[in-house]
Amino acid sequence: MTRYLVVGRVPLNRQRVSDGAYLTEDSFRGLKAGSAPVCRSHWREDGYTCKHSAAWALDGDGLTVVHLLDDERPQERALLDEVREGRLFWSYGQQGTPDATRQAIAQQAAQHGQGGRVYWPSALKSQTVAHWAYVPVANFTQDAPIYILGTDSGAGWRLESGVLSQYETWNRT
Repeated sequence: MTRYLVVGRVPLNRQRVSDGAYLTEDSFRGLKAGSAPVCRSHWREDGYTCKHSAAWALDGDGLTVVHLLDDERPQERALLDEVREGRLFWSYGQQGTPDATRQAIAQQAAQHGQGGRVYWPSALKSQTVAHWAYVPVANFTQDAPIYILGTDSGAGWRLESGVLSQYETWNRT
């Protein structure tokens, strides 16, 4: 069994693809950090919840999200393969489960219909991070996909070569 520490970042003050709204430092009810369960693509028909919760923290102009994946579990091993290929980003859910998120998305779609909804950029207030999801498309355009920060095969953590310097550079931009 090997555990993988993965990390990614959701930017603040950058418009959401779906409706132009954006997160600010004040969006999270004054919270600066937290943890929440993790799933795969909360809008798809997949009920899997990862073994470990993810930690998140406001970090300058974004939310840094850190998660521990366990390759002993087939679903998490599949997520790791996609992380290695640079195909996954973070998305947060305001509901506690993917099922509740899908229900909220369906309800919102029913309220707004298929017609030409006009979106106006606005700050998202009073957001909650009730769960995180690995997604193939970033709703808030992210600077880089989720990547592996380190591994532990039972002999202690080993940082991936070059990743820490890349992370430090990424946080300065």
